[in-house]
Amino acid sequence: MFVGQILAAKPTNHVIVPMDEPVATTARLLHENGGRLALVADMKNKLQGVVSTTDIVRALGQMGSAAARAPVADIMTRDVSTCRPEDHVDVALQLMAKRRVRHLPVIENGLVLGVINLNAALDFRYREDELELGEIRKYVFSFGF
Repeated sequence: MFVGQILAAKPTNHVIVPMDEPVATTARLLHENGGRLALVADMKNKLQGVVSTTDIVRALGQMGSAAARAPVADIMTRDVSTCRPEDHVDVALQLMAKRRVRHLPVIENGLVLGVINLNAALDFRYREDELELGEIRKYVFSFGF
Protein backbone atom coordinates (compact mmCIF):
# COMPACT_ATOMS: atom_id res chain seq x y z
CA MET A 1 0.00 0.00 0.00
CA PHE A 2 1.12 3.51 -0.74
CA VAL A 3 0.97 6.85 1.06
CA GLY A 4 -1.41 8.23 -1.56
CA GLN A 5 -3.93 5.53 -0.62
CA ILE A 6 -3.88 6.72 2.99
CA LEU A 7 -4.58 10.29 1.89
CA ALA A 8 -7.40 9.15 -0.38
CA ALA A 9 -9.05 7.16 2.40
CA LYS A 10 -8.93 9.72 5.21
CA PRO A 11 -10.65 13.08 5.47
CA THR A 12 -8.56 16.06 4.44
CA ASN A 13 -8.77 18.21 7.54
CA HIS A 14 -5.15 19.27 7.73
CA VAL A 15 -4.40 22.81 8.84
CA ILE A 16 -2.25 25.03 6.63
CA VAL A 17 -1.18 28.45 7.90
CA PRO A 18 1.09 31.20 6.57
CA MET A 19 4.38 31.97 8.32
CA ASP A 20 3.00 35.19 9.81
CA GLU A 21 -0.03 33.50 11.41
CA PRO A 22 -0.11 34.15 15.16
CA VAL A 23 0.50 31.12 17.35
CA ALA A 24 -2.83 31.68 19.14
CA THR A 25 -4.76 31.54 15.85
CA THR A 26 -2.89 28.40 14.83
CA ALA A 27 -3.70 26.79 18.18
CA ARG A 28 -7.39 27.63 17.71
CA LEU A 29 -7.39 26.17 14.19
CA LEU A 30 -5.76 22.98 15.43
CA HIS A 31 -8.34 22.71 18.20
CA GLU A 32 -11.26 23.28 15.82
CA ASN A 33 -9.95 20.67 13.37
CA GLY A 34 -8.88 18.10 15.95
CA GLY A 35 -5.33 18.29 14.66
CA ARG A 36 -1.94 18.06 16.29
CA LEU A 37 0.16 19.50 13.46
CA ALA A 38 -0.18 22.60 11.33
CA LEU A 39 1.62 22.86 8.03
CA VAL A 40 3.27 26.21 7.42
CA ALA A 41 3.22 27.04 3.72
CA ASP A 42 3.79 30.04 1.50
CA MET A 43 1.21 31.57 -0.84
CA LYS A 44 2.02 28.95 -3.50
CA ASN A 45 1.34 26.08 -1.05
CA LYS A 46 5.05 25.24 -0.74
CA LEU A 47 5.94 23.78 2.65
CA GLN A 48 8.07 26.04 4.85
CA GLY A 49 7.80 24.11 8.11
CA VAL A 50 5.42 22.60 10.65
CA VAL A 51 4.06 23.60 14.04
CA SER A 52 2.93 20.89 16.44
CA THR A 53 0.94 21.21 19.62
CA THR A 54 4.18 20.32 21.40
CA ASP A 55 5.91 23.30 19.73
CA ILE A 56 3.10 25.56 20.96
CA VAL A 57 3.31 24.27 24.53
CA ARG A 58 7.10 24.64 24.49
CA ALA A 59 6.81 28.23 23.23
CA LEU A 60 4.28 29.09 25.94
CA GLY A 61 6.61 27.65 28.55
CA GLN A 62 9.56 29.64 27.25
CA MET A 63 7.90 32.90 26.21
CA GLY A 64 4.79 33.03 28.37
CA SER A 65 1.77 34.85 26.99
CA ALA A 66 3.94 36.62 24.39
CA ALA A 67 4.04 33.31 22.49
CA ALA A 68 0.36 33.66 21.63
CA ARG A 69 1.06 36.80 19.60
CA ALA A 70 4.27 35.53 17.98
CA PRO A 71 4.17 34.39 14.35
CA VAL A 72 4.40 30.64 13.81
CA ALA A 73 7.66 31.27 11.92
CA ASP A 74 9.26 31.94 15.32
CA ILE A 75 8.42 28.51 16.72
CA MET A 76 8.02 26.22 13.69
CA THR A 77 10.21 23.28 12.84
CA ARG A 78 11.98 24.03 9.58
CA ASP A 79 13.81 20.73 9.02
CA VAL A 80 10.76 18.69 8.10
CA SER A 81 10.76 15.11 6.87
CA THR A 82 8.24 14.51 4.11
CA CYS A 83 7.04 11.69 1.92
CA ARG A 84 5.46 11.37 -1.51
CA PRO A 85 2.15 9.78 -2.52
CA GLU A 86 3.99 7.03 -4.40
CA ASP A 87 6.09 6.04 -1.37
CA HIS A 88 5.24 2.68 0.17
CA VAL A 89 3.74 2.85 3.66
CA ASP A 90 6.81 1.00 4.98
CA VAL A 91 9.05 3.86 3.81
CA ALA A 92 6.87 6.35 5.67
CA LEU A 93 6.85 4.22 8.82
CA GLN A 94 10.64 3.85 8.74
CA LEU A 95 11.06 7.60 8.33
CA MET A 96 8.68 8.30 11.23
CA ALA A 97 10.62 5.89 13.44
CA LYS A 98 13.99 7.29 12.42
CA ARG A 99 12.97 10.92 12.95
CA ARG A 100 10.79 10.10 15.98
CA VAL A 101 7.76 11.93 14.54
CA ARG A 102 4.10 10.99 14.37
CA HIS A 103 3.16 13.01 11.29
CA LEU A 104 4.58 13.30 7.79
CA PRO A 105 3.55 15.94 5.27
CA VAL A 106 2.90 14.47 1.84
CA ILE A 107 4.48 16.51 -0.95
CA GLU A 108 4.09 16.22 -4.71
CA ASN A 109 5.95 18.47 -7.13
CA GLY A 110 6.95 20.65 -4.19
CA LEU A 111 3.35 21.26 -3.10
CA VAL A 112 1.55 20.10 0.04
CA LEU A 113 -1.09 17.42 -0.54
CA GLY A 114 -1.81 16.56 3.08
CA VAL A 115 -0.48 14.82 6.16
CA ILE A 116 -0.38 11.19 7.20
CA ASN A 117 -0.06 10.16 10.82
CA LEU A 118 1.47 7.16 12.50
CA ASN A 119 -1.87 5.57 13.41
CA ALA A 120 -3.17 5.72 9.84
CA ALA A 121 0.08 4.32 8.43
CA LEU A 122 0.10 1.46 10.95
CA ASP A 123 -3.56 0.71 10.27
CA PHE A 124 -2.96 0.51 6.52
CA ARG A 125 0.11 -1.67 7.04
CA TYR A 126 -1.86 -4.00 9.32
CA ARG A 127 -4.63 -4.31 6.74
CA GLU A 128 -2.08 -5.09 4.04
CA ASP A 129 -0.61 -7.86 6.22
CA GLU A 130 -4.08 -9.28 6.83
CA LEU A 131 -4.78 -9.38 3.08
CA GLU A 132 -1.49 -11.15 2.40
CA LEU A 133 -2.13 -13.66 5.17
CA GLY A 134 -5.60 -14.37 3.77
CA GLU A 135 -4.13 -15.07 0.35
CA ILE A 136 -1.50 -17.40 1.84
CA ARG A 137 -4.19 -19.28 3.77
CA LYS A 138 -6.29 -19.72 0.63
CA TYR A 139 -3.29 -21.03 -1.25
CA VAL A 140 -2.26 -23.48 1.48
CA PHE A 141 -5.80 -24.77 2.07
CA SER A 142 -6.32 -25.23 -1.65
CA PHE A 143 -4.02 -28.26 -1.31
CA GLY A 144 -6.37 -29.84 1.23
CA PHE A 145 -4.23 -29.39 4.35
